[in-house]
Amino acid sequence: MAAAGARLIIDGQRMEELLRSPQGPVFRHLIRVGDKVIVVAKANIKEKTGRDGKLSRSIVKRNFEGPTGPGVAVIAGAGLNPQYASYYHEGNGPEGSFIYPKKPGGVLVFLGRAGAGGQLGPGGAMIFAKKVRTYPGNPFLRKAMEEVVR
Repeated sequence: MAAAGARLIIDGQRMEELLRSPQGPVFRHLIRVGDKVIVVAKANIKEKTGRDGKLSRSIVKRNFEGPTGPGVAVIAGAGLNPQYASYYHEGNGPEGSFIYPKKPGGVLVFLGRAGAGGQLGPGGAMIFAKKVRTYPGNPFLRKAMEEVVR
């Protein structure tokens, strides 16, 4: 009785093209995932703040060429003060704590904006404070990625 068998031959060049080519299915899938992450991240911000603001409009998708091939990055804060998106996402310390000036007896100084709740922003009057309260972050990108990947 003769033995039956099968051989699998992998075309390395074709495999590379499928996995790493910008026209390949893997990269096209990353593009679709990036688009979904942006939609969910913007919804997460709107759910928390009740509006579409500069941060929401600053979320973009960028293609890049990495060491293992092309990839897609979703970036928040494009065109904004780089720390703004990071502080919003990660928070600026444990909730309920305070930030104090470095020098004893000193004050914290920042620009304010006239409007509801004395929100921070460009323009307006200088604001002086002996301390400011910290706030927890809103990890809108991390939540969006987890939701889309799930």
